[in-house]
Amino acid sequence: MKTIVVHTQAREMAAHLQQIRGGIEITGAYENGEQGIEAICAQLPDLAVLDIDLAGIGALSGLRQHEHPFVEFVLLSEWATFAYEAFRFGATDFLLKPAQNNELLQALDRAAKKVNDKILLQNAYPLVNNLFQRLRDNRIVVQTDNVIDYFPVWHIVRCEDDPAGCRIVLKDKRSIALPGGFADIQQELKQYPFLRVNDHCVVNLQHVAQYKRDENHVVLNDGAEIEVSAPLRAEVLRRLGQG
Repeated sequence: MKTIVVHTQAREMAAHLQQIRGGIEITGAYENGEQGIEAICAQLPDLAVLDIDLAGIGALSGLRQHEHPFVEFVLLSEWATFAYEAFRFGATDFLLKPAQNNELLQALDRAAKKVNDKILLQNAYPLVNNLFQRLRDNRIVVQTDNVIDYFPVWHIVRCEDDPAGCRIVLKDKRSIALPGGFADIQQELKQYPFLRVNDHCVVNLQHVAQYKRDENHVVLNDGAEIEVSAPLRAEVLRRLGQG
């Protein structure tokens, strides 16, 4: 069971999980909440053990926007009040810290059963198997004459169409020209939480930091302000949770 651990003592927790239950393959251990969330979104492991005190309760809202139906979540916190949000999010389990060994083991067993059920479903229905593969291979491929680049979808902040050609802007503010047309990349991003805000721009909803009602602009995490065209405002607000 491929597992990512996001915890204040990530390595120790990862080793402990492997010690108390067989079949745990640690593919990442993060003591930085933001990096851990990015890894979960990029890798889509079988299981994510996530300390929401570290990641922040707001991380659940961000994760909810991603396609993660095949990731099981075991959430930990010092605060029992987060239990409601955890199960509203759809977590397999919620454990109060410090979690006891028997509680962790039971949570891992429940997650493993769900993972095994999904594997049986994949094997029984080829169409479902194809969907699993599509969700796990969540990268955009950009090919030039000599190089093929692979960009995790969650690193893309926006895609723009301009006279010089279609391009994507990444979270590190790099701008990459794409060989295809704007309509092509827009269609490819449609399966992810991207939304067209005007005739020339598609934004990653995960990177929207603010909506300015007076100016009808979305402000992205990289500081860019993008105008939202009038016909699309209601849908943009709805997708952002305010419509």
